[in-house]
Amino acid sequence: MKIIIAFDKYKGCLTATELCSAGESALRLRFGPDAEILSMPMSDGGEGMQEILDGIYRGRTDAPCFIETARWCGLAQLPAYQRNPSVQSTYPLGQAIADAISSGRRGIVVGLGGSATNDAGTGMLQALGYRFIDRNGDLIERPMCGALLEEVAAIDTSHALPGLSETRFTAICDVDAPLYGPDGAACVFAPQKGASPAMVKMLDRGLRRFAAVAGDPKASSPGDGAAGGIGFGLRTFLHAEMIPGTEYIMRAYGFDRAVKDASLIITGEGRSDRQTLMGKVPMGVLKHGLDARVPVYLVSGAVDDRQALAEAGFRCIEAVTPPDMPIAQALDPDTARSNLSDALRTMPLT
Repeated sequence: MKIIIAFDKYKGCLTATELCSAGESALRLRFGPDAEILSMPMSDGGEGMQEILDGIYRGRTDAPCFIETARWCGLAQLPAYQRNPSVQSTYPLGQAIADAISSGRRGIVVGLGGSATNDAGTGMLQALGYRFIDRNGDLIERPMCGALLEEVAAIDTSHALPGLSETRFTAICDVDAPLYGPDGAACVFAPQKGASPAMVKMLDRGLRRFAAVAGDPKASSPGDGAAGGIGFGLRTFLHAEMIPGTEYIMRAYGFDRAVKDASLIITGEGRSDRQTLMGKVPMGVLKHGLDARVPVYLVSGAVDDRQALAEAGFRCIEAVTPPDMPIAQALDPDTARSNLSDALRTMPLT
């Protein structure tokens, strides 16, 4: 029997790597030493991406430089009272990119999940030498942030870091949202980052204005709205190729080769529901499983909308957390490991 384990993280609890390790241990106890179990931790470009890709490429000479937005301007890095997407900046992300270029790296992959920002990547660009001019013709010297977007009247690219033109950028994410509008960065994602309704309107106006100043007023390419608009900044100014995060990581693993002779695939996340069907990691795994005609089992911390998930094609759907367990207890890492192990040791796997 050959089993592929491809978990995303249980957010705020266990990383994808930790989950896959716990799952592998449980399955080896169940099926014995002859079972072939491949552990492939997954990410959509958010938290954990860099750890996973560094692991895949460890020791290889063709490894690009992986930079995770969540590490440099991530929401999880901030206490609740500092979560305000109108003032948080992507400037630290730009500094990380600048350091990579200064050290000679010319292939950079930026993961666009988990950001605390809504500045269309202007802070990042500022750290890379781009200058933003206000309506009075004055240089905006403060780190760019969402609240300053409406002030931008012109962009000076003459001081951009020289190495940028020689660097190939790739942006990976799971968000197809446009930059602004009802489905854009501010309206959909800023409330999750601490924005009030009035702030959402202000941020959306700023994104719309900045798109016009940047010369792409529609700003509707898939991924433009990712990470508070960092996707737009990377695509428009750094000519980044946009790739879905799950697809990028599966390609790095050689997932399609590995799955050809597999007996089954096990994937999961902290909570699976209808939003899972909108491009989250388990859906990417499911697509490849269906293409290879290998059954895919969904084993998540919690599950809603079972019927919709079943209709999508998951062979089995399992919630590992007992229904009467308090959420605080379920999020304890040791408890989560135990719940996952219990489920994998007892659920039907045929």
